[in-house]
Amino acid sequence: MKKIILNLVFLLVLVSTAMAQEKDYKNGVGLSLRLGENAKDFSLGLGITSPWFWSNSSAIRLNADLPFRADTWKPYASLSLSWLGGTFMKTADIRLYGGGGPLFIFPIDKSEPTVLIGGQGFFGFEFFVNSEKTGFVYFIELGGSGTGSVGKKAQRRYATGFTAMTGFRYTIPVKK
Repeated sequence: MKKIILNLVFLLVLVSTAMAQEKDYKNGVGLSLRLGENAKDFSLGLGITSPWFWSNSSAIRLNADLPFRADTWKPYASLSLSWLGGTFMKTADIRLYGGGGPLFIFPIDKSEPTVLIGGQGFFGFEFFVNSEKTGFVYFIELGGSGTGSVGKKAQRRYATGFTAMTGFRYTIPVKK
C-alpha cells in the first residue's frame, strides 16, 4: 500500500511539473505558520519552503508540527520533508501544487519509540495577495499521512489518516 501511495505522489509531482508555465515570476524563500488536523489530531506548525526552481514548477519544503493527540491531548512532534510540484493558474493569482515525502514522528511519552517513520502526501492551493507572487500568501492543503505505528497506551496510530492544513506564508523575494 505504501508503494502505491508513494508512486501516486511521485506521478502527481511529475504531471504538475510537466504542465508548468514558462513565465518567470519573482521568487523567494517562504516562511509559513499553519494549523489544522492531522489524522484527527489538532496541529500547530511552522514551515520553510525553498525558492521555486525549474521555471517555478518545483520546490522543497520542511515542516515542523506540534500535534495534540485527540484521545489524550498529549502533544508529540512531527517533522516532514516534501518535494513540491506545481503551476500558476493563468487566470488568477493562485498556485496549484502537490507534494509528498517522508514523515518523522517523535512521541513525547517515554514508553513509546523514540522516532516513528512514515510518509505523507497532499495537494494544495496558494492564494497570492499581489500579482508579484511574493509577500503574503494564504494556503490550504489536503492529503494523507501514515506511519503504520500504533501508540502503546492509546492503541491508536500516530499521524495515520486524512490531513487538512491551512495558514499563511510570507515569501521573502530573492530574485526576479
